Amino acid sequence: MAFKQGLTTAAFKLGQKPAGRRGATYKGFFESGLLVDSDVRIYGPDGKALTKADAQMVCIYANPTGRRGGSSQVVKRFPIFYAWQGTLDLTILDDILQRDVVDQHVRAMGMIGGVGRFRPEKGGVNGRFAVVKFEWERLDLSQAAE
Repeated sequence: MAFKQGLTTAAFKLGQKPAGRRGATYKGFFESGLLVDSDVRIYGPDGKALTKADAQMVCIYANPTGRRGGSSQVVKRFPIFYAWQGTLDLTILDDILQRDVVDQHVRAMGMIGGVGRFRPEKGGVNGRFAVVKFEWERLDLSQAAE
């Protein structure tokens, strides 16, 4: 869901408007017209699946409630992968989300939103990514109903 929410945030931040839709932006179309089909499968630079054992642990002092500020602090441990690659499977349900629009928003999400803890969307530096390639496949709904 981090990728779905990230795409919605990227659409909000870019603020682009589809032709013929008055004041609407793509944000609502990404919310309702796009599904993330499964968890993102992540791999190391060598192509091997990453496991818990591959994660490095980072310790930070944070508010135990998860909110910023406050006087009480506890040590929290977070796993981090410094180099990763993955495959994100999406199903696009709304024809207004054309290839060029999705491409641009996914790329923007990787730069301005990111995923995970301390991502750029929240003022951090982690979680940025670059898209290497897109693969598109048309879903034939007439065969899916059988």
